[in-house]
Amino acid sequence: MLKLEIREMNIFKKILSKGQQTVIILRGAPSTGKTTVAHLLTERIPGLVKISVDSLVNMNVKPKHTNEEWVKGRPLGLEMARVLLEYFLTKGNCVVIEEFFIETNRIKEIIKISRKHKASSYVFELTVSLMAALEREKIRPDAKNEKPVEELIGLMEKNPYVGTIQIDTSDKSPNNIVDLILQNLKRN
Repeated sequence: MLKLEIREMNIFKKILSKGQQTVIILRGAPSTGKTTVAHLLTERIPGLVKISVDSLVNMNVKPKHTNEEWVKGRPLGLEMARVLLEYFLTKGNCVVIEEFFIETNRIKEIIKISRKHKASSYVFELTVSLMAALEREKIRPDAKNEKPVEELIGLMEKNPYVGTIQIDTSDKSPNNIVDLILQNLKRN
């Protein structure tokens, strides 16, 4: 494991040694593993900062909120994420940001901000089979989805983002997914 961690640090050091900040965008429907993968990336890449839009939305709604209240709070959560992204890039950090990003214009906005700060950006779309998503939803008691998982997966498929690196998480562990992301960063 130590050898793997050293290799991962070397991959990211190569990116940083070029003076290149990096923004990793994790896009996907609920239960694809975005939050877990973002957390693991921050554990495995020193100095990487995580922005979770869901967490920002949850900060702005009452604790026992309804889906409707969550949906109303989402624009503020997205704006807070944009402000935090600007801040962390100004401070020289690399960032991983995760959310549904059904609206592809949000991804374009993140990439525009990244370019303004001369940061590289990579868009990873985590996908999952409907059956796997439904199984995962059963063990997520805190899940607050604005729509049923089936509908959100359908929306993701109807609103693709060109240039995305897709990773099917159905049969992969979170650590396997992180490994795939790091391999893609190394190639680019």
